[in-house]
Amino acid sequence: MKKFILTVFIAIVATSCVKEEYYDSMDMFEIQYTVYDKDWRLNDNSNGTFFYFDFQEKNLNKQMFLNGNFNGFILNKDLSLTPMPFIVFEIENGYKWTEQYTCNFNEGNIRFIVTYNDFEMSMKPPTMDFIVKYFCKF
Repeated sequence: MKKFILTVFIAIVATSCVKEEYYDSMDMFEIQYTVYDKDWRLNDNSNGTFFYFDFQEKNLNKQMFLNGNFNGFILNKDLSLTPMPFIVFEIENGYKWTEQYTCNFNEGNIRFIVTYNDFEMSMKPPTMDFIVKYFCKF
């Protein structure tokens, strides 16, 4: 009976092993970006029609692209975060339309983008706050 219990115990322990990975250093930080309504730029060419604004960002370096992760969020008025890309579906006065919010990351640069499905470009997006969370293993 003791051998049976010992065998069951070893089988349970052997199958419940979990490999966890730890890094010498993991850096996590976040940066808030504000795009003012007057600063949105219009892109209207063969790449599409949308509003955008670029920030130069030294944290988006080669090390971050090789060993890191970054995620963009809309910072709402109640301080909650909405992950991007984010699409708003609206019906107003019988018309259906959408707004899409996203961001693109390139080495040294982050671009926030707003696209309206009806390509109504006479109205710029409002002032908006964004948060980008950066994670990198060194």
